[in-house]
Amino acid sequence: MKIPVNDFNWAGGERYMVSLRIVGSGFNFLTDAIIDTGSPWSIIMESDLKAKTRLPYSRLPKYKTVNLITRIELLELSGECKLIFRDTDNNAVQFSHKMYGGMFVDRNVQLTQAFPSFIGKDFLDKNNLFIGKRDEKGRRYLEN
Repeated sequence: MKIPVNDFNWAGGERYMVSLRIVGSGFNFLTDAIIDTGSPWSIIMESDLKAKTRLPYSRLPKYKTVNLITRIELLELSGECKLIFRDTDNNAVQFSHKMYGGMFVDRNVQLTQAFPSFIGKDFLDKNNLFIGKRDEKGRRYLEN
């Protein structure tokens, strides 16, 4: 299985990004998420929660506060989510995973780019996935 990974410039540097559908209790949407091998959590950020769901995210139970680029409040989402990717043959590849909501602690944070959602180390480890070397055409993939 190979899931295409794209290069994306965000917050002053190149990041790996993947396209996926996230299905949870009361939401179902397409998004692009940064693959963050340093994040212990997979997070649906406030920009996706606000634009793509009808969840009352500001009233969700709080899990913990963490520091990414700024302080983020992790929010409890109900149950596991389905994360659905497309492989190189355009087949759906589905995983179940615990996702958290992410909301800025400082409500005055102004970013020049939207703060994307994250696929964290927790997801990669749970599913034994890694980002492979570039192929002869310069493309990378999530592989197992």
